[in-house]
Amino acid sequence: MRFGFQKQLLIVGGGLVMVVGGVVLLAGCSMRMLSAVRSYVGAESLWSKGQKESVIELRRYIHSSQPVDYDRFLAAIRVPLGDSKARLELDNPNFDASIARQGFLDGGNHPDDIAGMIWLYRNFHDSRYLRAAVNLWAEADSDIDKLQHVGEEAHALVLAGQVDARTLKSLMDELDALNASVAPLSEVFARDLGTSARQIENLLLIALLSTAAILASVGCWAYFLVLRNMENSDRAMRASRDRALELSRAKSQFVANMSHEIRTPMNGVLGMLQLLLETPLDEEQLEFTRIAHHSGEALLEIINDVLDFSRIEAGKLDLRIVPFVLRETVLGVESLLKERARGRHVELCSTIDEKLPERVTGDSARLRQILMNLVGNAVKFTDRGSVQVFVMERPGERVRFEVRDTGIGIAAGVEKKLFEAFSQADGSITRLYGGTGLGLAISSQLVGLMGGEIGVESKLGLGSTFWFELRLPPATLAPHPNNSTLVAIPHA
Repeated sequence: MRFGFQKQLLIVGGGLVMVVGGVVLLAGCSMRMLSAVRSYVGAESLWSKGQKESVIELRRYIHSSQPVDYDRFLAAIRVPLGDSKARLELDNPNFDASIARQGFLDGGNHPDDIAGMIWLYRNFHDSRYLRAAVNLWAEADSDIDKLQHVGEEAHALVLAGQVDARTLKSLMDELDALNASVAPLSEVFARDLGTSARQIENLLLIALLSTAAILASVGCWAYFLVLRNMENSDRAMRASRDRALELSRAKSQFVANMSHEIRTPMNGVLGMLQLLLETPLDEEQLEFTRIAHHSGEALLEIINDVLDFSRIEAGKLDLRIVPFVLRETVLGVESLLKERARGRHVELCSTIDEKLPERVTGDSARLRQILMNLVGNAVKFTDRGSVQVFVMERPGERVRFEVRDTGIGIAAGVEKKLFEAFSQADGSITRLYGGTGLGLAISSQLVGLMGGEIGVESKLGLGSTFWFELRLPPATLAPHPNNSTLVAIPHA
């Protein structure tokens, strides 16, 4: 059964969380166990010290019969008796924690260590690591009980005044036998506790190394899972992109063909309307014919824009590089749009840098198309004031064209959107001024195909400046029909 990428990531993430959680629990439990074992090692030292001191103090009391020596014996033996009392209580299934705690306190243990000692004894005293030590401790406890009885017997004899040489020797022999029995047990118990501590440390180390290996394995699995999914996604995206590009090229080719097929009969309609305007018509017929002719010209302009844009997208646009007179091209655009500007009460004028060469080399038809789009837009979006065209020399045989208007301007943040296909700064502009939104996109692509740059500077309500720069080297030969270069622009 195969899982999706997200489910696989969830499984990996869940596994990592479980492993890390297990590490935390294992480390916490092991550290607590280790701390408790070390507390028991300390308790064993106190137990051993108490056992030795109790034997010494009891010997002294038997010889001196002084009450202070007996009190010292009781204080010393209280330590091993307290530990014995605590462990005896913990062996009870229904143990009283307060009794066990008090026993460990009597054994001289630090209060902060007692909770861990109780937890360890209740949960692990039968484990393979602690069983031998706990059994030895329990065996030693029986000798401590016998030592307490010897002390009580000696105390009773001292109080009765019955301590003679024979009694003294009997007590000493019994005390020596107990000491000889319990002392080795204490040493073995200390050794077993130390071994238990080392075994627990080794167990913790093995567990941590095993967990690290598991984490590394899961991490590698996750890495290769993500890497494989990224490769699959990348292949799918490339295939999808290739299909989209192929469909886009097919669409652009189709639109270009259709636009060409539509333009041909449209030119015929306009030609017939033009001929009709030259025939005798009454006033109403003349008005209708003019409206039809004007609408046809607007439709043809839209068709031309769509055709040019589609040809650019389909990679079918050719640049024809020829020598031409720059001034004639610029003034020709001004002349074509002068009447339209005058009709909107807008002053249209051009200023050409005198340092520019008279003839330059480039595609004059595409330059005229760019200027017609920019100047035409400037006139369309200017209700009063002026539209000025500036042509200036720039280093590297480059020429800068600026179209400045006093029109409606453009809001901040939408400048880049202007050069996208079928886009205008505001949707209401289409309703108010018309247009397809292709003019600036076509101009931008034409400038790019000719190796130039295009941009805009504007403020809402304060007019706009559209500019572009092209490399137009000076023409070294006079214009001639054969003196041209056809540059095919490959589709990007």
